[in-house]
Order: sequence, then structure tokens, then C-alpha cells
Amino acid sequence: MRKTMLLLPLLGVAAAGVQAEENESSFALGIGVASEDSIYKGVGTETEALPFISYENGSFYIQGPETGYYLIDNDDFKIGALARYRGEGYKASDSSDLKGMDERKGAFELGVTASYDTEYGEWSATFAADASSEHKGNEIELGWEKAFLYPPNGRSPRKHLSATAATI
Repeated sequence: MRKTMLLLPLLGVAAAGVQAEENESSFALGIGVASEDSIYKGVGTETEALPFISYENGSFYIQGPETGYYLIDNDDFKIGALARYRGEGYKASDSSDLKGMDERKGAFELGVTASYDTEYGEWSATFAADASSEHKGNEIELGWEKAFLYPPNGRSPRKHLSATAATI
């Protein structure tokens, strides 16, 4: 499945806390355009504009449709709990292959996430399961990301491997 996302910042504010370093916060607001090949037969590519918000304060974060809190948060290692909205769904009218099927709505998921930052990049693992009983599935995602900061813009190559239950 091919997935492309473009985020355009409208407002970006970084404010340092007056107390300790862990009280630093950042906020960004923008608009995003996502284009994705649908996982459903006959649906094709779906493109949509969506609002984007990013907020971090200490161990708490909001990143798009995901909110989380890091239970362990040191320089190199993080473990956290997350809640997110999975917007993948369909209507029977989206494709003739879905004719006669019930509409499928997005789902609310709960999960855990961990990351470890090394000199070779940041390695991550996330497990999330449907808490809303909409699709009764779960997903495990393994990822790697490495930032190369060359002026004027930093580039971050990423690779993610995801295993999704058949019911998602």
C-alpha cells in the first residue's frame, strides 16, 4: 500500500518552560493532504485534506489523531501508552466490490509504544488494538528513522514494517 502525506505548517510556536527542561513545550498547527491506495478492492486511491495539530509538553503529546503519554522518557529510551483514531473505513457505494456490505466506520484504538535512539537511528515498535469494537483487530508496527540535517531542510528517511490483523 502506498501512502503519501504532505503537511503545510500554518503556525508553529515553540515555547520553553521557565522551570526544568522536561517542562518544555511545543505547538504546531497546519493542514495536511494525505493520498493513500485503499486496502479495499476496487476503491483505488483516496486523497483528503485534513487539519494537523502537534503538541508536546513533557511526557505528554498530541500528534495528529494520536495522543500519548511516555511512562519512561529518558534521552535514548521511551515507553508510552497511546490512544488514536484509525480513520480507515468505507461505504458500500465506494466500490462495486463492496456492494451489499455494511458501512465500516473508523475505530478508536489503545496501545503501547517504545523507541530506542542509537547512533544508527531511532528504532520503534507500536502495538495498538481496537477499543471501540468497530473492527476488533490489532496492529504491530516496527520502524526505523534516521535524520540527516543538511541546511536548509533536514531530511528524515523512514522505513516502517506493519503487521495488521485481517479484521482491520
